[in-house]
Amino acid sequence: MNAFEQYEVWFVTGAQLLYGGDAVIAVDAHSNEMVKGLNDSGKLPVKVVYKGTVNSSKEVTAAFKAANNDEKCIGVITWMHTFSPAKMWIHGLQELKKPLLHFHTQFNKEIPWETMDMDFMNLNQSAHGDREFGHIVTRMRKNRKVVVATGRTKKAQNQIAAWMRVAAAWADAQDMLIIAS
Repeated sequence: MNAFEQYEVWFVTGAQLLYGGDAVIAVDAHSNEMVKGLNDSGKLPVKVVYKGTVNSSKEVTAAFKAANNDEKCIGVITWMHTFSPAKMWIHGLQELKKPLLHFHTQFNKEIPWETMDMDFMNLNQSAHGDREFGHIVTRMRKNRKVVVATGRTKKAQNQIAAWMRVAAAWADAQDMLIIAS
């Protein structure tokens, strides 16, 4: 029996509607591929569940409140796929009571320097979105783990796996009774 099978970690992607609905569809596809790759890696003790792309403060807050209220969810991984205004995350981050992992990564393993255009740049601004998100979370003094690497690397997978084991211990301790003598 896997000691972690009753748990899951939620994966929430940040984007914005500025680039249109087609961009959000592409972000969802990239996020699903990222989550599938993490789950298929065989390195993670806890299943990662994609909970969608959030594009507003209301959506962020709703996702984090749902995570707080779901007993299976032991933590949240965030990824800023596009340039995502960090201020839309403030209220949701104030609400989040579960462990947080900020996955600071680009979707593409390689940057297509020869064919890069503004459509590519608009869709793939993780470097900006993640940096801004990291800044706001730091300013809020919110505890979190930051993993900076492509999700396809063993280094990133091992760091996420270690965080998952800590999150599982945290979840287990939430209903622990300690009696002092």
